[in-house]
Amino acid sequence: MNKFSIGRKILGILFILTGALLLRETYTFEGGFMSNASAMGPMTYPRYLLFGWTGASVFFFILPGRKDNPESIQKSKKSLLMAMVLISAYVFMFQHIGLLESTILFLLAFFHAEGYRNLKLSIPIALVSSLAFWYIFEKILSVPMPAGILSALME
Repeated sequence: MNKFSIGRKILGILFILTGALLLRETYTFEGGFMSNASAMGPMTYPRYLLFGWTGASVFFFILPGRKDNPESIQKSKKSLLMAMVLISAYVFMFQHIGLLESTILFLLAFFHAEGYRNLKLSIPIALVSSLAFWYIFEKILSVPMPAGILSALME
């Protein structure tokens, strides 16, 4: 097993463990006095995202990498770490400040971290995307989300 393959396996394990840790966090959220454990609740949305993350991480771990470009992971290590930190912060922020606010902050931070610094586009994209996610989950699917700072304005 070469150095690239070992690094890829370690990175895959790190992704899987991070996904499992964050997934566990979504199950420890207390929904309230009258909450039904089998119903969709405030942490359903991040839970779906984390199931996707963990599944993709398992595929990343199992599948062989491209042999023609082994240094690509080395070059993108900083971006991968930043993405993991931002996604982790998003999951933890989600239950405290709400879907709308945490999604706006996450998207703006993610755009900035990935080098996209055109605020004339990134702010409207973050706002429209966040409003769309909020509308789909809260209004169309009737999934109760954690109330955020702007929740009074949205009703």
